[in-house]
Amino acid sequence: MARVGTTLVIEYDELMSGYIGASDRLRPKQEYSEEAIEVIYQNAWLRILVATDCSLSDRLFIVVEICIPRSDEKRGCQDHSDEHSLLVLRGMIEHLHYLNRLASAGFSLQIIREDCLWTATKFLPINPKPEDFKVLVPPECPLD
Repeated sequence: MARVGTTLVIEYDELMSGYIGASDRLRPKQEYSEEAIEVIYQNAWLRILVATDCSLSDRLFIVVEICIPRSDEKRGCQDHSDEHSLLVLRGMIEHLHYLNRLASAGFSLQIIREDCLWTATKFLPINPKPEDFKVLVPPECPLD
């Protein structure tokens, strides 16, 4: 888990190195780019994105997207066994607990699609605290 937390911080720092602060707003270094959405972490179950926008000035928008991992049909890895189904079910339970933890930390939850795309969103300050990243660390689950 510590490794994922470190990865989140490193990816966030790299993203922010592309931006410069001003007294009234955050601006991309390249003037032609006014907003960006960057993936700072991704595995089979989820991805964590940071949205930056000049209009947000002193804050960022964090998005966590969670969905059930899809079988890799192209490689013939579709597994319908009871064991695989139990792994997916346990992973879903872990990620529902994760969503609950995010909601407790002030994230807004949404169900985007009927086929189980869940999102958690929150505005964070430009310079988030370590606790902000700690709550973002996802569960370790099979199929990652």
